[in-house]
Order: sequence, then structure tokens, then C-alpha cells
Amino acid sequence: MLNDAYYTDERNEFADEDTPADKILKVDLTVKNNGDEDIPVGGEVKAYIDGKQAKSYPVDDELLDGLSPNRSIDGSEGFAINGNPKKIEIEYEQFLDFSNKKIIFEIDPK
Repeated sequence: MLNDAYYTDERNEFADEDTPADKILKVDLTVKNNGDEDIPVGGEVKAYIDGKQAKSYPVDDELLDGLSPNRSIDGSEGFAINGNPKKIEIEYEQFLDFSNKKIIFEIDPK
């Protein structure tokens, strides 16, 4: 579930060298494991800026963990944004889920 999406002043000096960005988009999420087995969490979220995939950017509280059945976890993902995009979409696809089911949110961060 997408909880919030916003621009942050949070910067990572090491990431700035490899991933230049005008702004950092931070996306706060809750992931719930409805399955019968543990699942890995992290890396399932992508951002598309005017149809082009954005590069990920390390942020605090990054979503990277394992999750037991019937449990949930909150965390964040970050993305490097350049320019002033007209359309931003967040796409979530569960890791190792071979159904190819994707959830897409169109956002307007502030």
C-alpha cells in the first residue's frame, strides 16, 4: 500500500556522485505478506517519470528485509528526479511472484 510520496531534502553524498538528482522522491509504503511463506521485501518498487524508469536513490528507513506470512512492514524507497516531470507513476510488483501482477499508482508529490 502506498502511504505517501513527497520530495525530500534528504541527500546521500555517496549516491550524489553516481546518481545526480535535482530532487529526491521519497515513497512511504506498507507491504503485507498474504502468502504462506516468508518473502523478501525491497527492490519491488519502481518509479516512472514521464514513462522512463527513474534510478533508485538510497534514503533513510529503506524497505529491505524479509517478511513472515500474515505480517506487514513499513518502509521507504527513494528515486532520483531531474527536471519537472509531467507524470510520475509508482509501480509495485512482488518479488518472486510469477503472476506478473503489478500495482500502479499515479502520484503528484509536493
